[in-house]
Formats: sequence, C-alpha cells, structure tokens
Amino acid sequence: MRIVLFVLMIVAAVSCKQSAEAEIETDIRVSNPGIAHVSDPDFIDFYQKFHSDSLFQMSRIDFPLKGLPIFFDPQTDDPNYFHQKEDWRMHKEVNYTKAGYVTQYLDRIIVVEERIIDDENYGMIRRFYKDVDGWKMIYFAAFNFMGKSAE
Repeated sequence: MRIVLFVLMIVAAVSCKQSAEAEIETDIRVSNPGIAHVSDPDFIDFYQKFHSDSLFQMSRIDFPLKGLPIFFDPQTDDPNYFHQKEDWRMHKEVNYTKAGYVTQYLDRIIVVEERIIDDENYGMIRRFYKDVDGWKMIYFAAFNFMGKSAE
C-alpha cells in the first residue's frame, strides 16, 4: 500500500511540474498576445531571456541607448536623450494584459517595435534590432504620454 501511495505521489509531482513548465513556456504569449505575430521565431526566445537574465540583458544593449526619459517634457527636456549603463534598471517580464495594458508589435523583419500602452494612452516604446549576433535593444522611450488616442 505504501509503495502504491509513493508511486502516485511521484506521478502527481511529475505531472504538476510538466504543467508548470508548459504554463511558463506559453505565458509570454498569453501576457503579450501580439508577440505571437512577430515573424522571427528567435525573437520570442530572445525576449524571454532578455527579461529573465540581467547579464544577458546588459549584453544585448549598446549603451548609451537612444530614447526618452520617463515623463519626457518637450518644453524642458533634451530630445537627444540617451540612457546610461550605470543608471539602467533591469526590464522584467510583466503580464501587461492583466495590468490593463495593450501591447502592440510592429514587425519589420530585422526591427521589432514594442508599444505598451494603458487605457489613458500612457506607455513606453522599445525597439529591438537583429544583427549577426542576434537580437538587441536599440531604443527605449520610458513611460510617457503617447499623444491623443485614435478614438
């Protein structure tokens, strides 16, 4: 009886682990449904590693990184802004759908632009470029007002 119970516990543990791994693998497609439409299959693997491995992330950004600071004000801020390596905060994967954001991906074969926007039209823009070494981030506009919505 103990052996049967032990075997059942092992089977249950293995199936729970496989279910959790399947959930992790597909989570990015659930939290960011638009990413599934990116034509390069390497991009999704890059994107997941970029958001989970800080050393990889830093190696895939060429600093200084062109972009905009948070809450950019065109009246007072320099539009030729560059993010510096020493000030960089790791970007982690977020379930934007659960948080109420819409994600959009503009796929231009070797450049993917990601827009993450809330219902009040605030958001951020990131651009990724594929070179001979693989994908890397080439632009980051931090959280800002994105302009009037198209509605």
